[in-house]
Amino acid sequence: MKKLVIMLTPAAMLVLAAPFAIAQESQTPAPVAVDTAKALSEWDKVYAVFSHPRCADCHVADERPRWSGAHYGGTRVHAFNVQRGADGSGFGSPGLRCMTCHFSSNSKALHGPPGAENWHLAPAEMAWFGKVLGRNLRPDQGSLAQWQPQLEGYRGACSRRQTGRLGLGAGIGS
Repeated sequence: MKKLVIMLTPAAMLVLAAPFAIAQESQTPAPVAVDTAKALSEWDKVYAVFSHPRCADCHVADERPRWSGAHYGGTRVHAFNVQRGADGSGFGSPGLRCMTCHFSSNSKALHGPPGAENWHLAPAEMAWFGKVLGRNLRPDQGSLAQWQPQLEGYRGACSRRQTGRLGLGAGIGS
């Protein structure tokens, strides 16, 4: 009898849940009103993070991270021949991994290296260095759609990795 109850329980659950599943599938979602001005205003906040040197400098298409920002006087290739690494991991070459200088937290020295757990270059397919200029990546220009899958996948990972806190760009500049 106990075996019969165990075997019939999943079947009973399926039979009882079926009407609810069908009801959910038949509902059409309510139309969403889009406030373009507000969306662009919010996008400007996201753009400020993506274009900030702390993010953009490691989102490169080639093998070399960049140094940029006002205190560098422009953009230049990272010193010390730092590269993505032959294994493609983005953690650097053996003997000179990113974590050699980029520790688990920011340096306290003025213009010292920023830090976060597992510091490394973003995958090459996530390159946006030099692409996030002006309105290139603005949603009103239609180009955001091509980036959406990658941005969604990296949004949380980048913010936690680069800042040690949740939230896109939290602590940028700190």
